Formats: sequence, structure tokens, C-alpha cells
Amino acid sequence: MKKKGEGPSIKYYELSVKEVLHINASLSDKVDVGNAHTLKYKNSQKLSFQGITPGHEDFVLPKTDIEGFPENEREIFFPYLVGDEFLSGKDSERYILDFGKRNIIEAQKYSKAFSYIQDNILPDREKAARDDDGNTRSHHEGFLKKWWQLSYRRDSMQESLNELPQYIACSRVTTRPIFFFVNSKVKPGDALQVFSFSDLYSFGVLQSSAHYNWFHAKCSNMKSDPRYTSQSIFETFPWPQAPTTSQIESIAEAARYLCLLRENYIKEDGSSLRKMYKTLDLPGANPLKEAHKNLDKAVTKAYGFSPTKDILGQLLELNEEVYQKIKNGKDATPPGLPGSYTEEKARRNVEPLGSDIG
Repeated sequence: MKKKGEGPSIKYYELSVKEVLHINASLSDKVDVGNAHTLKYKNSQKLSFQGITPGHEDFVLPKTDIEGFPENEREIFFPYLVGDEFLSGKDSERYILDFGKRNIIEAQKYSKAFSYIQDNILPDREKAARDDDGNTRSHHEGFLKKWWQLSYRRDSMQESLNELPQYIACSRVTTRPIFFFVNSKVKPGDALQVFSFSDLYSFGVLQSSAHYNWFHAKCSNMKSDPRYTSQSIFETFPWPQAPTTSQIESIAEAARYLCLLRENYIKEDGSSLRKMYKTLDLPGANPLKEAHKNLDKAVTKAYGFSPTKDILGQLLELNEEVYQKIKNGKDATPPGLPGSYTEEKARRNVEPLGSDIG
């Protein structure tokens, strides 16, 4: 301890030196993907969506309540699940009441369901449309105009999923995106990010470490947890541009093995996706870790990337390359199974979650 009258204390610091190729705007040596281009492919359609926002809790009912509605009205009730139920393995017996795009006269034909909405939801929407001073709240006034309909039905998402036997989804707010197939009979809640693909190749690319790293570099945060957004992540992420048939099928086969591995552990051991993936943070041999490693090898090969170089740097270079192709009117390969692929090996389905729903 320094005594009175003594000179100032001397502190010693040991500095480390690290050679880097560059320093980005955040004063980090990591690849900065902040300026990655949005890739607007020719004639492409939106393929990534946020799930449905009901807007009122009474749009969602337990299955036991649905049984009280007439048989001819049950066509407007749909199985409804959110991310936590898929990942934790919880059973859900909830259904969502969706009049679709029906106008008020068409909706009224479902007399019991319409009366239910009129009694339980209309009063709250009328109240929300005005503040305490009687002034209009424009946001809620819009909901009041179509009070019998869901607040955000995501019409474009539902139309995109109509022709698919299954779709891919993951939780929107997550530190580790875990992708899974969902039966198209199931309506996704807004806690899910939805992708209108039904094939194993697309699943493999989305579940790869290439996409995982891009997600973490580009995601926005909700509180402290990373959040998946279509605009910043999916629409900037470049897909393999010239995968061969063999490479496509290698990804599909690795994806199929991963799906079946997860499915078997869930069925045999009563595990859940969330519990299963927590083991990746532990040391030691792990069949799930090996399955992901094999998938990553197949995806890296399809990209034509070097496994020894930084994955983000290579993706950023590809983003620029694809952007320039699009800008100059040249063909670029959009997300999903390439249109030139005609075989069935990458299209075969695995059993999606919710497949037991009638």
C-alpha cells in the first residue's frame, strides 16, 4: 500500500498484439456485412415472412371450445402454434378463428362464430379506437373497420404456403435459429419466422453455419436476444449460385439425416429441440454436432467456398457478385431449390411437426 509522502503508484500493463487484415467501422477485425446489398432477383416472390398476429386473445381458442361450434363453421378454425411450442415439445390444442378475406356479410353466414367475435372482440376494438378524450386512434381505427378479421393475417404469407405440403420455420427471437418443417395445416403465430420452402435442400442451406453466421452478423436485437428479420437477413443472404445436382442432393441427404436424427430422439427419449440443441454447448462427442458438421461440409462445397477462409468474407463477396449480376440484367440463382433441378431426391418430405393434426 502506498504510504503518505511516497510518489505515485506505478501500474504495469501487458499488451497483446494481433495482426489483422482490416479494421471495420466498429473498430473490429471481423468482416462488416452492414453494407451488404438487398438482393432483388428478377421475377422473384417474397419467401420469408413473420407469422400471423391475431390482435386479440379471443381469436385463439382451445380445441374443446371449437367442438361447440356447428360442423359447417369449423372450416374457419385452424390449428395454431408458436415457436415455443415447437421447440419445447409442448402439446398445443389451440385453434385460431380466421374469416380470411371475407367481408362482413360473408362472415355473418357463420352465425355462431360471428356472434362470438361480435360479443368478445368488437367491444374491445371499439374502445381501443378512441382515447380517454374521445380522439381517434388511427392505428386501432383501422382494426375497427374490419373488426371480425385478424389484425395481421399475413395474406401474402398464407397465399405463398397454400400449395405447399409443409413449410420451414424458426423462432423470430433466438440466439440459435433452429429450423423445422411444419405441416401446412398449421397456422404460424407471429413468434415464428416462416419460409415458403418444402424441400430438404432449402432447409439444409438455412440450417447451415453459413446462414447462422450471416444471421448473427446482420440480425437486429429485441432486448438482449437476436431477432430474425426478412429484410436485413434473408433478403441479403446469397444462396449457392451454381450447385451441381450432386451437391444439391448431398445437402438434401445431410438435411434429411439431421431431421431424422432429431425426430428419433424426440420420439424415443421424449426430448425436445430446445433441450437437444443445448448439448451443442457442452464438450464431448455428440451425434447432433456431427450431423451439423456434415451438413456444413455439403453446403460449403455447394457454395464453392474454402473451408479455411472466413465464411462471412466469402458470403459478402458473393453478395456483391450476385448484386452486380442482378444490376446488369444477368441471371442469378435466387433462394430455394434451383429451377434447373428436376430430380426428386431433394424434394422428398420428412415428417413435419404437426403432421398428426387432422
